Formats: sequence, C-alpha cells, structure tokens
Amino acid sequence: MNIWILTTGLHSESRIVGVFDDEYKEKAGQLAELLDEGYIEEIPFRLNEFEHDLPPPGKLYFGVEVDRKGKTTMLYNSSPLKGDGKLKIPKYQVHTNNPYRHKHYWRLRAAIFARDRDHAVEIINEIRIGILAETLPGKGNLDMEGYLIE
Repeated sequence: MNIWILTTGLHSESRIVGVFDDEYKEKAGQLAELLDEGYIEEIPFRLNEFEHDLPPPGKLYFGVEVDRKGKTTMLYNSSPLKGDGKLKIPKYQVHTNNPYRHKHYWRLRAAIFARDRDHAVEIINEIRIGILAETLPGKGNLDMEGYLIE
C-alpha cells in the first residue's frame, strides 16, 4: 500500500491537509482539484513499516582503535545509522601503513556494537589477540555480538 499526501499552498506556505492510502487515491485527486493550489503526491514510505534494521537492544555503536600491545588509541560512540538510514556493518581491520609513523606501525580499528566503552575495548582486544595468534584474518565483518562472519 502506498501513501498519498494532499497539500495546499506553494513552497514555504505549503501544508499537508490530508493523508490517503491507495484505496482513496482517486478521492485525494478530486479534493486536490477543488483546493486552490492543491497537490497530491505519492511518498515512498509504507504505513506502519520501517525499512531499516534496528540496532541490537542494549547496544551502542563504537569506533575503537588499539595498538599491538592493546593500548586504546581511539574510542568514540557514534550513530549506528549511515547517511542513507541503513544500519552500519560491524567490522575491523589492521592498519600497518602510515607514512608519518614508525615503520613498525600497527593499529587495529573496529566499528562494533557493545554495551558500553569497556565492553567495546574488551571486544577489540579479543579480536587483537586472535589476529596476533593468527587465528583471525587481518580484516573482516563482524556479527552484532562482535564475532567474525565467515
């Protein structure tokens, strides 16, 4: 079912005067003709639906970075949604090239869902240990709990 919006007025003076479903689209069109500067337009959303995933309950989205020894070098909380409104994908990657740093530069960066800051650091350090023990690859996507998706 599509949603149809009936408006009146132009630009900054425009206002919504009716909202209709497909069944009443024809009636909305008739009403638009009766109104001075009346317009009808279809909007791409569906009534009582949400087209995007929701973040896991009780979890926040964190960006976190640690060095080879596990020292946290960056930790921040951000929105779990990308600009298009879709949920960000948890992932991690080891970075070893930085022309402005020492030749032994090694940083693990991750974007993850966690309960709090301490939990985010705990998750990235588990990934770090797996990478250093060579049981995990240097890059991958994670599930909502912070485990590697094969």
